[in-house]
Amino acid sequence: MLQYGSCFCHCTGVLWTIKKESIRWLISQDRLEEAEDAVRKFAKINKVDLPEFLFASLEEETHRDHVKHKTSVLDLFRSCIILRRTIVIAFIWFVNSLVYYGLSLNINSIGGNLYLNFLLMGAVEIPAYIFCLLILDRIGRKLLLSSAMLLSGIATACLAAVPEKLHLLQMLMVLTGKFGIATSFASVYIYTAELLPTPVRSAGVGICSMMARVGGIIAPQIALLAVFLKSLPYLVFGTCAVIAGLLVLALPETLNKPLPETVEEAEHLGKLIGSASEADERSPLISDGNDTPEHELS
Repeated sequence: MLQYGSCFCHCTGVLWTIKKESIRWLISQDRLEEAEDAVRKFAKINKVDLPEFLFASLEEETHRDHVKHKTSVLDLFRSCIILRRTIVIAFIWFVNSLVYYGLSLNINSIGGNLYLNFLLMGAVEIPAYIFCLLILDRIGRKLLLSSAMLLSGIATACLAAVPEKLHLLQMLMVLTGKFGIATSFASVYIYTAELLPTPVRSAGVGICSMMARVGGIIAPQIALLAVFLKSLPYLVFGTCAVIAGLLVLALPETLNKPLPETVEEAEHLGKLIGSASEADERSPLISDGNDTPEHELS
């Protein structure tokens, strides 16, 4: 099975030669010819005719933006606003992974049938992902993420107070916590990408993902605290989730907002944004389909 899996992984490398780069990223890197080729290829596949002036206006606008804005990965740290958001969202990723793997790996501390408990811990993620899919575009990323983490944190912390003989109630608390953290984990990917500007989006998501791996590494060590007090791991997991859920409230909402193309646009998320002239200047090729009216509070 490992050999078959390894062969499949090598075969997926072929996709690198087929898949096109992100058009937004190509534009942000001033690689307009490649962006134009990609757009024309997609237009041809979809049998859409593109007027020439789109690319002319795009070249002029992109050149103007590059003269004004020289961006690099260091912009994550130069801007105080972006830096604060990156720290908060990285901590949220850390806590998501910490609680997710902490609950999963500590399931043997719950009474009852170990195999049934493990099966339920995996199965509860299915409704969590379906719930996230149905609610994410209705109530917004911020409210969903915060509510899911608070739900998981409160349920996990309350588990510490449940007597060991109440196996059913213990399992109910664990499943509630796992449902909340699975919902949170599913939504944080989208929220993070929408918070960061295009030139540093991949680097920012990479930093957050790295912090999540750190959380996954620490989770088994937190579970060992049960040697001193059996409920201590759940208190740590629950407290971290509640803190992270409250920190989400300090971030702006991104639902129905255009993806930020520059650091300045990312900084203005959550504030009064744009003017009519600025909205008109955005190129149709890099504008988002979810653009909202001007002067809307996030």
